[in-house]
Amino acid sequence: MTELPGSDTGQPLFPLVRHLSGWLTHLLLRTFLTPNMITSLSLVLGLSAAAMFATGRYAEGIWGAIFFAGNYILDNCDGEIARHKDMQSTFGHYFDSFVDWVVHATLFAGLGYGYAEKTATEVWLWLGLISALGTTINYCFGVWQETVYKPGKDNDQPDELDIPNNIKDWILFIFRELFRADFFIIVLVLALIDQTWLLLPTAAVGAHAYWIMAIAARDKNYRV
Repeated sequence: MTELPGSDTGQPLFPLVRHLSGWLTHLLLRTFLTPNMITSLSLVLGLSAAAMFATGRYAEGIWGAIFFAGNYILDNCDGEIARHKDMQSTFGHYFDSFVDWVVHATLFAGLGYGYAEKTATEVWLWLGLISALGTTINYCFGVWQETVYKPGKDNDQPDELDIPNNIKDWILFIFRELFRADFFIIVLVLALIDQTWLLLPTAAVGAHAYWIMAIAARDKNYRV
């Protein structure tokens, strides 16, 4: 991956959200907040973002994008704090995944509802719901993968990260990991230029491509 220019830390440039969350993590480590509390705060921000987008108005859409960015940053902070404070737990892991699903599903549904109201065209609502369905299938597959399928359970190092070694693996890695990690930036840019409607047809296809790629990468341990 690309390194930060002039950086001596060796921290990769992507995903960009890590640079923001790392900053905030140092501050949050000085507070009483636990990882699960931070996950809960990220849920509040995510649901607030969905509610703002559901209005279909420009100003509220900007706030929605800001809340969504806050959700993404805190979503990284909770794991970083859990590792620093040695507070990692099975509940925390599944709670974090649950919040990710709820936020993305409601975000797409909210976007669809808001733009349908704005344009008086029902198709946008359906695109939002189709996108939300895609995120739901992806979430259910992820839970099944971890609790039933359990890839790598016979591996001596099940937590070791896999490195893409061919074109197909790199496509899977970039689409499922790097694109997902910095998705909030796309939302923010589109909100600023009042073009968030572009997310709806894209997500209606992309959300389903996402879980299909999850099946293709079910034996790979890709994370960023």
